[in-house]
Amino acid sequence: FLRNPVSLMSRMTHNWQVAPEHALERGDQGWQPQSPTLVEDDPMFAEALVNPTALFIDDVVNADPAVVNAAYEIEHFSHTALIHAPLFHDGKMWGILEPCVFDGPRHWSEKDQTFTALAQEKLAPIATAYVLKHCP
Repeated sequence: FLRNPVSLMSRMTHNWQVAPEHALERGDQGWQPQSPTLVEDDPMFAEALVNPTALFIDDVVNADPAVVNAAYEIEHFSHTALIHAPLFHDGKMWGILEPCVFDGPRHWSEKDQTFTALAQEKLAPIATAYVLKHCP
Protein backbone atom coordinates (compact mmCIF):
# COMPACT_ATOMS: atom_id res chain seq x y z
CA PHE A 1 0.00 0.00 0.00
CA LEU A 2 1.47 3.36 -1.03
CA ARG A 3 0.19 6.85 -0.38
CA ASN A 4 1.03 10.47 -0.96
CA PRO A 5 1.05 12.18 2.45
CA VAL A 6 0.29 15.54 0.82
CA SER A 7 -2.48 14.73 -1.69
CA LEU A 8 -3.78 11.78 0.42
CA MET A 9 -4.09 9.70 -2.73
CA SER A 10 -3.23 6.02 -2.31
CA ARG A 11 -3.33 2.61 -3.92
CA MET A 12 -2.13 -0.93 -3.55
CA THR A 13 0.71 -1.10 -6.04
CA HIS A 14 2.14 -4.54 -5.29
CA ASN A 15 0.38 -7.68 -4.16
CA TRP A 16 1.69 -11.22 -3.90
CA GLN A 17 0.10 -14.29 -2.39
CA VAL A 18 1.17 -17.89 -2.02
CA ALA A 19 -2.29 -19.32 -2.71
CA PRO A 20 -4.77 -17.90 -5.25
CA GLU A 21 -7.66 -18.22 -2.81
CA HIS A 22 -6.07 -15.44 -0.77
CA ALA A 23 -5.84 -12.93 -3.62
CA LEU A 24 -7.43 -9.59 -2.79
CA GLU A 25 -10.07 -8.58 -5.30
CA ARG A 26 -8.76 -5.07 -5.81
CA GLY A 27 -8.47 -4.69 -9.57
CA ASP A 28 -6.51 -1.75 -10.88
CA GLN A 29 -8.49 1.22 -9.66
CA GLY A 30 -5.53 3.54 -9.86
CA TRP A 31 -4.82 6.18 -7.25
CA GLN A 32 -7.80 6.84 -5.00
CA PRO A 33 -8.49 9.55 -2.42
CA GLN A 34 -8.13 8.43 1.18
CA SER A 35 -11.46 7.51 2.73
CA PRO A 36 -12.58 10.28 5.09
CA THR A 37 -13.37 7.66 7.76
CA LEU A 38 -10.17 5.60 7.41
CA VAL A 39 -8.51 6.94 10.54
CA GLU A 40 -11.65 6.27 12.61
CA ASP A 41 -12.29 2.84 11.03
CA ASP A 42 -8.73 1.54 11.20
CA PRO A 43 -6.79 2.20 14.41
CA MET A 44 -3.67 0.55 12.93
CA PHE A 45 -3.71 3.08 10.09
CA ALA A 46 -4.20 5.93 12.57
CA GLU A 47 -1.19 4.66 14.54
CA ALA A 48 0.88 4.26 11.36
CA LEU A 49 0.42 7.94 10.55
CA VAL A 50 2.30 8.97 13.68
CA ASN A 51 4.47 5.99 14.60
CA PRO A 52 6.96 4.27 12.26
CA THR A 53 7.19 1.18 14.47
CA ALA A 54 5.63 -1.96 12.99
CA LEU A 55 2.73 -3.66 14.74
CA PHE A 56 2.86 -7.46 14.97
CA ILE A 57 -0.66 -8.85 15.27
CA ASP A 58 -0.64 -12.56 16.11
CA ASP A 59 -4.44 -12.95 16.06
CA VAL A 60 -6.74 -10.35 14.52
CA VAL A 61 -9.87 -11.68 16.26
CA ASN A 62 -8.37 -11.63 19.76
CA ALA A 63 -6.24 -8.49 19.41
CA ASP A 64 -6.74 -5.45 21.59
CA PRO A 65 -9.68 -3.50 20.03
CA ALA A 66 -7.82 -0.26 20.72
CA VAL A 67 -5.16 -1.50 18.28
CA VAL A 68 -7.14 -3.63 15.79
CA ASN A 69 -10.68 -3.20 14.51
CA ALA A 70 -11.19 -6.94 13.90
CA ALA A 71 -14.48 -6.54 12.02
CA TYR A 72 -12.91 -3.99 9.65
CA GLU A 73 -9.83 -6.18 9.05
CA ILE A 74 -11.87 -9.30 8.36
CA GLU A 75 -14.35 -7.51 6.08
CA HIS A 76 -11.71 -5.73 3.99
CA PHE A 77 -8.72 -8.09 4.11
CA SER A 78 -9.75 -11.50 5.50
CA HIS A 79 -6.41 -12.00 7.21
CA THR A 80 -6.05 -13.66 10.58
CA ALA A 81 -2.57 -12.40 11.52
CA LEU A 82 -0.46 -9.59 10.10
CA ILE A 83 2.48 -7.27 10.33
CA HIS A 84 1.51 -3.62 9.83
CA ALA A 85 4.79 -1.91 8.96
CA PRO A 86 4.64 1.81 8.07
CA LEU A 87 7.13 3.09 5.51
CA PHE A 88 8.37 6.43 6.82
CA HIS A 89 10.68 8.77 4.95
CA ASP A 90 11.56 12.33 5.99
CA GLY A 91 9.07 12.13 8.85
CA LYS A 92 6.06 11.18 6.71
CA MET A 93 4.27 7.89 6.15
CA TRP A 94 4.45 6.95 2.44
CA GLY A 95 3.10 3.43 2.63
CA ILE A 96 2.55 0.27 4.60
CA LEU A 97 4.21 -3.09 4.13
CA GLU A 98 1.70 -5.69 5.31
CA PRO A 99 2.74 -9.34 5.34
CA CYS A 100 -0.23 -11.38 6.48
CA VAL A 101 -1.59 -14.87 7.14
CA PHE A 102 -5.06 -16.12 6.25
CA ASP A 103 -5.16 -19.59 7.78
CA GLY A 104 -5.18 -18.80 11.50
CA PRO A 105 -3.15 -16.98 14.14
CA ARG A 106 0.62 -16.77 13.82
CA HIS A 107 3.26 -15.77 16.32
CA TRP A 108 5.74 -13.30 14.82
CA SER A 109 9.26 -14.20 15.94
CA GLU A 110 12.13 -11.94 16.85
CA LYS A 111 13.63 -12.86 13.46
CA ASP A 112 10.40 -11.67 11.76
CA GLN A 113 10.61 -8.42 13.69
CA THR A 114 14.26 -7.85 12.79
CA PHE A 115 13.64 -8.60 9.11
CA THR A 116 10.60 -6.29 9.06
CA ALA A 117 12.58 -3.38 10.51
CA LEU A 118 15.27 -3.89 7.86
CA ALA A 119 12.65 -4.11 5.08
CA GLN A 120 11.01 -0.89 6.30
CA GLU A 121 14.34 0.92 6.25
CA LYS A 122 15.20 -0.29 2.73
CA LEU A 123 11.71 0.09 1.20
CA ALA A 124 10.79 3.54 2.55
CA PRO A 125 12.95 5.62 0.16
CA ILE A 126 11.97 3.38 -2.76
CA ALA A 127 8.27 3.76 -1.91
CA THR A 128 8.69 7.53 -1.62
CA ALA A 129 10.38 7.78 -5.02
CA TYR A 130 7.63 5.64 -6.60
CA VAL A 131 4.88 7.79 -5.12
CA LEU A 132 6.56 11.03 -6.17
CA LYS A 133 6.95 9.73 -9.71
CA HIS A 134 3.53 8.10 -10.18
CA CYS A 135 0.96 9.63 -7.81
CA PRO A 136 -1.06 12.69 -8.70
